[in-house]
Amino acid sequence: MQDIAVHSKVVTVDGAGATPENFHQDSDPATLQIVMLAKPSDGAAQVSSDGEVVFLQKDTSEKEQQSLFATAFYLKAKAREATSQPAGAHSSP
Repeated sequence: MQDIAVHSKVVTVDGAGATPENFHQDSDPATLQIVMLAKPSDGAAQVSSDGEVVFLQKDTSEKEQQSLFATAFYLKAKAREATSQPAGAHSSP
């Protein structure tokens, strides 16, 4: 996971008009997009299901930001692991 954190390009995106439901990510697995949501009604601070986008509110605490980034890099690592396994190979539980 540390390899992904070191080699990911972090990009800040203007969140004006964006919500977690309508945001169109760049689909580049080498980037982590950070979207600063414009207002609280745009949605809660969260990570997209694939770990490619972190949505933040201006009042998101440092501790919560760290947790969200850790979650994003974990999800990105899991996705990379899944795509690098040969067909039919499965992780042991």
